[in-house]
Amino acid sequence: MLTFLYESKTRTRDKHIRWFCKCNCGNESFYMATRVRNKTIIQCKKCSCADSAKSNSKHGMRNTRTYCSWSAMKERCLNNKSKDFVNYGAKGIIICNEWIESFKIFYLDMGERPKKTSLNRINNALGYFKENCEWASASTQQKNKNSSYFCVIDGITYDSLTDAALKFKVTKQTISKWVNGWFDKRRNKQWGVRNGCKRIPKY
Repeated sequence: MLTFLYESKTRTRDKHIRWFCKCNCGNESFYMATRVRNKTIIQCKKCSCADSAKSNSKHGMRNTRTYCSWSAMKERCLNNKSKDFVNYGAKGIIICNEWIESFKIFYLDMGERPKKTSLNRINNALGYFKENCEWASASTQQKNKNSSYFCVIDGITYDSLTDAALKFKVTKQTISKWVNGWFDKRRNKQWGVRNGCKRIPKY
């Protein structure tokens, strides 16, 4: 466990408050205050790695697809040095405590990862927990990324850019221009939303 010692006078590049904490093992370091408060981080990196190694010695799945997905999830959400942290941990995407602490629980909740799939959050506005995660194909994940809002065209609501594009037999980029507007670099002109078109946030 981490014990709070004092608050840093400086903040992270994203203006987050930093706490200086001491782990049970004696290691001391700075951590984002919010991540300590909500228990996203519960121990120092050294102890976390040791626990992962201990867990691996019990389940023997370290080199499996499922374990790699679990490890990558933790890396992008908890390691601020990860290249993907800016799109996950820095944006407040968290992992439930059970999954942080135990690969076994993650495996029991999610099952073995099928081929040609990866870990997908059903609601992109929420974090990683059993009810919000699934093993999904690349096409499903891409659709999910493009479907954080509904597309409304001529009074009809479409679930995603892809669905609207299929209906009108145009590209997703065209639908995006219809509902978002777009900037024409060649003419140096901003075009507004097409008449009868708009987007509505899902979450």
